[in-house]
Amino acid sequence: MQEELKRENSKTKIRILGIDAVGFESSISIMTKGRTLPLLQDTPTENVWDDWGATWRDVVMLNPDNIHVDTYNLTSHDLANPDNYRELKARLKRAAGEP
Repeated sequence: MQEELKRENSKTKIRILGIDAVGFESSISIMTKGRTLPLLQDTPTENVWDDWGATWRDVVMLNPDNIHVDTYNLTSHDLANPDNYRELKARLKRAAGEP
């Protein structure tokens, strides 16, 4: 989806990345194998997952001011369903203030 967003708008500010929860560091190599999206490791100091109230497979969307504005869970909304894919893409654009 990241590449698709860039193709549609070369100036898009949308950046998709993963954040691994504290305590799951040992699985980073499994999560990143064959993937190109950046993966950040949460820490007890930053505590991003808890601050955002994130659960497994949440897509947390931030606005241009880095304020949490939306969450979309991929377990509940499988992206293999074209409607879910379109909905997530539209939400990302809305969060970024893009048409």
